Amino acid sequence: PADVPLPTGAVLRSARDLGSKGLNLVFETGEPVSAVAGHLRSRLESGGWALLSEVVVESAEFSSYRKEARSVALGISRTGGVTVVGLAYRHPEPAGEGAAG
Repeated sequence: PADVPLPTGAVLRSARDLGSKGLNLVFETGEPVSAVAGHLRSRLESGGWALLSEVVVESAEFSSYRKEARSVALGISRTGGVTVVGLAYRHPEPAGEGAAG
């Protein structure tokens, strides 16, 4: 979707289309974790996405956002000299397809 920002200057390493449920993307970049996280956070929040959770550990940041019934989860970590950015986008589930509780 146009309102889900991608990391600037990063290389797409994998993409998984989940059909009507959404998609998972993995990028690599040379930028520091904090720079990538800050840039994506700023673009998400200015696009109307609300921060739901955020966890910062040694060399990684994890966050999730919601906009209406859609969600974005980010995992940004430094490993092997590169910053890996995992982005999971989820559409709302069509009526009648939710798991029985």
